[in-house]
Amino acid sequence: MTHSLEELIEYASSIITLYPGDLINNGTSGGTMVGATAVKASCNLAK
Repeated sequence: MTHSLEELIEYASSIITLYPGDLINNGTSGGTMVGATAVKASCNLAK
């Protein structure tokens, strides 16, 4: 990753107020995964 998890949380919280349970979605910038095989991930959320 280009930025650490802590940096992502710090940046997001500088723009909006984060609350318990909030999700932060991120991706990769172009070129960071050159030659890598695509990976598909999924998750299920239950209340």
